[in-house]
Amino acid sequence: MTTRRTDTIPDKDELLRVCRGGPTGDNPILAAATELALLHEMWLERATHAGGHLDDARLRWIGAIDYLVAAMTPTPRPSALLHTETVGCVVDRMAYLTALAFTTLASEPDSVFHHINVQLNDLAVGYQHLVLELRAGAKHLPASIGGLEYRYLRRQQSRCTCGFTNEDM
Repeated sequence: MTTRRTDTIPDKDELLRVCRGGPTGDNPILAAATELALLHEMWLERATHAGGHLDDARLRWIGAIDYLVAAMTPTPRPSALLHTETVGCVVDRMAYLTALAFTTLASEPDSVFHHINVQLNDLAVGYQHLVLELRAGAKHLPASIGGLEYRYLRRQQSRCTCGFTNEDM
């Protein structure tokens, strides 16, 4: 087994592995991604009615990831382009789609599962490109607000990014 540096942003394969329940090693971003995946699983299972509590926890993990990424990446070049969302928000969406794919596998037609997996894989490729651009100083990120932009969406019951409403799932 290889030793994983704790001061690097994980690649897409490592991130997908932990969102699916794999080991985190000692990388704090992977640990935060695991927590986000668990929170999304709880929300999808509706095992708890503490939606606000789950959202607050998600916001803390998103903010933690953004803080760690800022500490792990070089200062962007002056010509660096702005990315549309923080790494914490991207990881949160990956965790959500992973949990949704698992839930869908057990209860929905194969076409729905396939559609969600296509979205997840596309997002993972985008995440990988973002990480490479951040490491090269070619991108800079918007200021982290700990995922507050998703609080409104969650309260409006529109978290699903696959074109289905929560009632369809």
